[in-house]
Amino acid sequence: MVPDVVIVLGASTSSSGGPTPTLRRRVVKGVRIFENTGAGALLMTGGPAGRKPAESEVMRDLARLAGAPEDRIFVETESRSTFENARRAADIMRLHGWTRAVVVTDTLHIPRALLAFLGVGVRATGRGARIVWRGGPFRSPFHYLAYEIAGFVWYAARIILRRVPD
Repeated sequence: MVPDVVIVLGASTSSSGGPTPTLRRRVVKGVRIFENTGAGALLMTGGPAGRKPAESEVMRDLARLAGAPEDRIFVETESRSTFENARRAADIMRLHGWTRAVVVTDTLHIPRALLAFLGVGVRATGRGARIVWRGGPFRSPFHYLAYEIAGFVWYAARIILRRVPD
């Protein structure tokens, strides 16, 4: 199946507004999938944190440098969570008539991300960017896994209770 769009979920930018290693890994993986599958578009998601540029704008610049064609890169600049990434990406997908998507994020984040997309009506497949444990918000893989399990339960409850972001 050739996806209509490869959706790359944002990650924090550095204090100077540049890309972090996590953001770079996700973009590299997304561009590679975009090129290898023949997808029609590459959608970067993620809004700004404070006064910095939006994550998706930094990601767009990285994708351009990696050789992705500018006219096939789309950005979503408002989301601040995985659920908001999914909601806003779903809106963009509907606008363009896209139905098949591959979501790119960290490997441990895929289940929660795909649940969020399912919660907003998008059936997608997920591909994980390799995780490297050198700094960042999580001290260990166990800490990250515990965070993701709690987040998955929280997202499932929100979907069941119909408290999905508009």
